[in-house]
Amino acid sequence: MDIDHFKYINDRFGHDMGDWILKEFTRLISARLTDTEYFGRWGGEEFVIITDSGPAEAGVLAERLRVMIEQHTFQSIGKVTCSFGVSSYQNADDALSLIKRADEGLYLSKTRGRNQVSIN
Repeated sequence: MDIDHFKYINDRFGHDMGDWILKEFTRLISARLTDTEYFGRWGGEEFVIITDSGPAEAGVLAERLRVMIEQHTFQSIGKVTCSFGVSSYQNADDALSLIKRADEGLYLSKTRGRNQVSIN
């Protein structure tokens, strides 16, 4: 997942506020995950969730999180949205191929207008 237009947040409100948004975002997501779902920062404003759910269930989780973020009002800046790419383990996958497919799904969500989930 990726926070949409994060560069704009940093440019308009400053990097300190950007850091605050990342922390608040992390708290919101972490509070909605189970003990078998692992959440981490991939880099910049990109994050990854690892779950043992199948692709349909992972898509439902991503959509639930997307809506939750969209409806949340972040302190001092207001509304923020996220784009998601979902992939599921396939035979012969390694970590890189799995992440690459998720990243392709994320890119598809971004090119289709952001604030959506794409399963790849």
